[in-house]
Amino acid sequence: MGGGNEIIRGLLNIYMKPFTISNVVFWMIFSLAACKTKTSVKAEFINPATDTVTNIKSITMKDLVKTYNLLEGQNIETEGIVYYEFENVSICLSNGRDGKCFWLDLNKDLMTNDSLLQRASGQKFILKGTIDNSSKGHLSAYLATIRNVYYLKQK
Repeated sequence: MGGGNEIIRGLLNIYMKPFTISNVVFWMIFSLAACKTKTSVKAEFINPATDTVTNIKSITMKDLVKTYNLLEGQNIETEGIVYYEFENVSICLSNGRDGKCFWLDLNKDLMTNDSLLQRASGQKFILKGTIDNSSKGHLSAYLATIRNVYYLKQK
């Protein structure tokens, strides 16, 4: 009777070997496909109707942090690290979020893609908008608000 069990084990080994190898190959290919790198698509949102403003002050984030109080109501263009997260839509001087950030209020006609912005969060962007010192953003945690952001382009 012991011979029958050996035959069954032998048959299982013969049939299971290709099954196991094909499973391993399948999972290896599946794993490699899942590890593909991020897409190189850059986030770019521009409201062409509003991007005709001609009196724009181009300013570095470093200078904006120093002089934003003097720029009330002015249209500015700057470059910094943009965060697009839950309760944090801002542009900051650096990655550290060291309090040198401005709340962003996007133009209502700016057609954005939340998914793309969330993936690009923490990256460098150029933006255009208007300085509003009367609003300090969510929980008043920001230096000021950049309102009516109508130009948002990832570097």
